[in-house]
Amino acid sequence: MKKYLLMFLLCACAWGCAACAGKQQADSEPVSESEETAETTVVTTTTTAETTTVTTTTTVDYLAASDMKLEVKTDTVRPAKCTAELKNTGSEAQHYTLDFRIYEKDGEKERLCKELEDYEPAAAQDRWLAPDETAELNYEWSARYGDLQDGTYILEALLGSTAEDPDDPESPQRKLVARAEFEMDSAGFVPQFIIDPEDINPQGIVLHIKNANDVPRYYAMTYHLYDESRTPRVELLGEIDKEAQLHGNNYMPAGGELVLVYDWSNSYGSLVEGEYVLEIPLLAEGEKEGKIYRIPFEIT
Repeated sequence: MKKYLLMFLLCACAWGCAACAGKQQADSEPVSESEETAETTVVTTTTTAETTTVTTTTTVDYLAASDMKLEVKTDTVRPAKCTAELKNTGSEAQHYTLDFRIYEKDGEKERLCKELEDYEPAAAQDRWLAPDETAELNYEWSARYGDLQDGTYILEALLGSTAEDPDDPESPQRKLVARAEFEMDSAGFVPQFIIDPEDINPQGIVLHIKNANDVPRYYAMTYHLYDESRTPRVELLGEIDKEAQLHGNNYMPAGGELVLVYDWSNSYGSLVEGEYVLEIPLLAEGEKEGKIYRIPFEIT
C-alpha cells in the first residue's frame, strides 16, 4: 500500500510541475496587437443656403455663427490676399482666430481650395471681440493656396468653439465660422503667360510674358520643370536659365512684355507625351521675396 501511495504522490507532483511550466510559457509569449483602422470622417460647414461637405480626418463640426459678420473689402482683393472686417453683432464678447479657409464657388457648388504641398500651418491664437466691435483682418493666402485665379470665392474665418449642448460641457465641440463671398478679378495684378502651340516641342518651349500694369517685375533667371502626368508629380529639371543670363533679359516694366526661350535638350533630353508644368519666379518691384508662377503645357 505504501508503494502505491508513493507512486501516486510522484505522479501528482510531476503533473503539477508540467502545468506550472505551461503557464509560464504562455505568460512569456507576446500578445498580438489588433490593427488600427484609419477612419476618414466627414466635416460639414452649415450655411443658411446649403451644406458644404469636406472630406477630412478631423471630427470637428463647423457651424456658421449668427452673431459674427464677415465682409471682404472689395477694393483690397488681390490674387494673393485681401482685407476683411469682422464684426460682433451679439450682446456678448466673442473670440476669434486669424485662421481661415478659401472655397472656390461654381454656381451653387463650393469646393475647398487645395493647399500647397509645402504649406505648414501656424498655431491659431484666440482673440476677443467686444459687442459691436469691428476688427480689420488681413488675409494672405498665397503661401497656403497660391495666387487665386479669376472667379468667385468664399472666405471662411475660423472663430472659437462652442459646445453642441451649452448645458453639457462634455458634449461635442463645434467650430464657429463666419463667411463672406468675393470676386477675384486679376486684371492689372497678375502677369499673363502665353505659349503658342507651335512653340511647344519635346526639347523646349517659347514663353511670352505680359506683365501686369501694377508694378515692374524681374525674372529671377531660374526655372523648374515638373511631370504632372505622374502621381505625385516628379521634378525633371531645376536649373539656371543660361539663355536669360547670357542676354540679361530679365526686366519687365509695368505693362511690358518679355520673351523667354527654354531649351532643356542638353540638360534633360526630350519629353514624352504628357502634361507638364514650368515654374518660374518673378519678383515685383519693392518685394523682398518673389512669387512662383506655374505655366502648364502639354506634349502631344
